[in-house]
Amino acid sequence: MEELKAVDIARVKEEVGVKEQEARAKQSTSWFGNEPIPESIGEKLFAAEHHISVVRFILVLFNSFVYLFLMGKAETLPWLAYTIIGIANAYGLLIVVYKPYARFPIIQSSYFTTITDGALITLWIIATGYFSSPFFLIWYVSIIAVAMRYSVKETFFSGLVYMALYMLILALDDQSNIIGWDAVSRLGYIPICALLGIYFSREISDQLNDKLTTQKAEAELKVIKDELEERVKRRTIELEEKNNDITASISYAQKIQNAILPSINTIKKSFDDASVLYLPKDIISGDFYWYHHNTKENACYVAAVDCTGHGVPGALMSMMGADFLNQHIIEGDSKQPKDILAHIDESVINALKQRDASNMINDGMEMALCKFTCHGNRKTLSFAGANRPVYIVRNGEILCFEGSRQAIGGHSNNHQKEFTQQEIPVETGDAVYLFTDGIIDQFGGPNSKKFMKKRFKEALLEVSEMTMDSQRDGLHRRLVKWQGYNKQIDDILVISLRI
Repeated sequence: MEELKAVDIARVKEEVGVKEQEARAKQSTSWFGNEPIPESIGEKLFAAEHHISVVRFILVLFNSFVYLFLMGKAETLPWLAYTIIGIANAYGLLIVVYKPYARFPIIQSSYFTTITDGALITLWIIATGYFSSPFFLIWYVSIIAVAMRYSVKETFFSGLVYMALYMLILALDDQSNIIGWDAVSRLGYIPICALLGIYFSREISDQLNDKLTTQKAEAELKVIKDELEERVKRRTIELEEKNNDITASISYAQKIQNAILPSINTIKKSFDDASVLYLPKDIISGDFYWYHHNTKENACYVAAVDCTGHGVPGALMSMMGADFLNQHIIEGDSKQPKDILAHIDESVINALKQRDASNMINDGMEMALCKFTCHGNRKTLSFAGANRPVYIVRNGEILCFEGSRQAIGGHSNNHQKEFTQQEIPVETGDAVYLFTDGIIDQFGGPNSKKFMKKRFKEALLEVSEMTMDSQRDGLHRRLVKWQGYNKQIDDILVISLRI
């Protein structure tokens, strides 16, 4: 089982690894160094850049409005200024609406972005008054956008390009009064913006990486969970099929076991009335009842037998017990209950090899065996019991006759057991009861206690005047009420006979 479990886990891990490779194949191109960033992170960064593009477009519109309506026309290159303003607004609108950086791989290149943005904004600044141009702020926003998208190396390259363009503007502006530390400080805004962009991109990517790691872990757990659920489902189906096969076999075994039990109508032929309360704990039972009528003796034998265990083991023992009763009563010469019990005890010990000290099988059976004879008007019950009694209810009183305090079978010390026999006169109308200990030991009631002999005797006295079928039903109802929600703990057998 452990080897199978290890193989299954290894197979699940292998499948998870394949799924991870497939996921990696779908990841977007390089974002930070050479490490590929999954599509989910790429999409989030694209969304962040889109927001910056919207801000940049708003700044373009605002600065265009400031230049055209508040600052007046450009004195140097008005045609170039208007052209660049038109191109810049159209370009910004295109970026916002169509998001080409998410559609075309070439636009995702840092070199393309640096050249197009840098050239466009530089011409714009030159055409609108150099350092007096209101569009310088857009330059810094563009640097942040570049840093948001690309690796540190590519951002460093873009920063150098923008610094070179800045120096070009400074060199071409012969009217500029920006010199010394003022020029240096403005130049320093470029790396500061680049660092801000890198910081923002790192923050976003770290958060998304954490989220992606969690999602990947959840996906792996889901794969394992789904695999385990599927495996459990398959095993459940297999177990159900096996259980159905076993149940079908046991149900058929029940038919075989019931075939060896005497019919109640056959028993009634020897008595004024009779009934059997027979409740196996499982489908098949370790308890059984046995009957034989000997026409030569004008006697009938009735036995209530409780074999060790219940279910399949108990049923196997019950088949053995029924066979030994047939051998020693029907086929043999034993006629007295005490001798029959002794012979059956010897047969069980020999069959299970219980005289062998190394044999761990200590199974056996308890039995109440009654022989009913009639000589004229005198009716006699010859009783011998192996740990089982017989009860007789007469005139509202209950008479208890205990059997020998030893069971049939079990480990033997090589001496033959002797069972006592009692000769009990019976009268017409007497109710005789043979039973196993299942009903006595059944738990129930408000405190979940055993039914015990006292309650059983009270129940017998309550129903003793009824017909035997009514007695059986009354005992069953009382037992069910007592048991409540407790499980049946043993096979239950009560044989009721009216003399």
